[in-house]
Amino acid sequence: SQTGQFYKGNLRAGDVLESEASIVIIGDVERDAKVIAKGNIIVLGSLKGTAAAGAAGNLNAVIVAFEMAPAQAKISDLSLQKPQKGWFGRICMEPIKKSFLSALNFI
Repeated sequence: SQTGQFYKGNLRAGDVLESEASIVIIGDVERDAKVIAKGNIIVLGSLKGTAAAGAAGNLNAVIVAFEMAPAQAKISDLSLQKPQKGWFGRICMEPIKKSFLSALNFI
């Protein structure tokens, strides 16, 4: 989907932010905060809480953050419990590259 929404501010422990589309968060997602989206999740800050993208079963959804240190990251029914660089199951966590953003039509 080409639609989405923006949220400006930090999500603190206990906060839950849900979106029917993709979401761009201008701020941090702190530990014990949750973001759930049917589309992509883009965090222009630190992701230390829980992020669940592709909540409607979209395996092509992505989770992107300036600092990626999630307590849990989930795409559709796939999850990454203990983040580490490289592959874990079918979820890949690696530094972002300009070519990736170009492919998503962000730049």
